[in-house]
Amino acid sequence: MTTQEIIAEVIGLFGIAATIISYQCKVRKHILLWQLFSTTCWMAHFAVLGALSGAALNLVGALRCIVFAGRGEDTKAGKIADWIGWIPVFLVMSAAATALTWGGWTSLLPFIGMILTTFATRASSAAMVRLISLPNDPLWLAYNAISGSMTGVITEVCIIISIIVGMIRHDIPEWKNRLKKN
Repeated sequence: MTTQEIIAEVIGLFGIAATIISYQCKVRKHILLWQLFSTTCWMAHFAVLGALSGAALNLVGALRCIVFAGRGEDTKAGKIADWIGWIPVFLVMSAAATALTWGGWTSLLPFIGMILTTFATRASSAAMVRLISLPNDPLWLAYNAISGSMTGVITEVCIIISIIVGMIRHDIPEWKNRLKKN
């Protein structure tokens, strides 16, 4: 392993930790703040590996987390974040990032994942963030494997487990309580 690859993998370890922590948060805003840290780590990780589509799309992801973190709050930032137009803005940004860093068909994997995650981060509840995020991970898992990102592969497996654990801990009990009330 080269020094560059070791540096990328160390940065990826911070990304793994932040991602796992994010899906264990009960509050939606906390999920997005941890994901902001995570996407920043992954942006640096992919840049060091030379996987430019992954780096560029994680930059878009970081911007998306910043915007959507305030969603639902009764503040000026909350009102800005609630604007439905952000979805097409982030989808166009993701498409542009993919086009500018095109590395072949593999660039489509994180692009499609970013589309799913755009809808997930705009979701109004932590439960919906977890639910919509889940299908994203097989796409990034494949991209990570092809790009040579071992920490990325490990992360996607950990994310899938973390989302499921988060659903079991937070979402399923909440859904059961709602069913009992009805």
